[in-house]
Amino acid sequence: METVKELEIALKYNNHDVTEDFSKYLQSVTYTDAEEDDSDELTLELKDNDKKFQNQWWLDKGSKLTFKAGLKGTKTQVNFGTFTTDELEMNFSTSGDTLSVKALAATSNSPVRTTNTR
Repeated sequence: METVKELEIALKYNNHDVTEDFSKYLQSVTYTDAEEDDSDELTLELKDNDKKFQNQWWLDKGSKLTFKAGLKGTKTQVNFGTFTTDELEMNFSTSGDTLSVKALAATSNSPVRTTNTR
């Protein structure tokens, strides 16, 4: 029987390594490799039971997130790139608060996000 390897991540917020701090709050990471005319997307779901993301760790729209991931115990890591935070959504629940962070590979004011009409 083969053991399933654990995912190891590296995360930077505005060029500051936040991997160790954020890892214990990270519930899921979703990366969407979009078609060529759309922007790739990174979504982080973070639990916030101790309200850090509502206070001292508040994330700002337009901030930069750099994300890398690989299998624990291997030297191979994929650099998914740098993303700009676009949507921040707090979800409040009696079972625990969560923060959903949606970030785009293109900045939120790039032509990818603008409707063009002729």
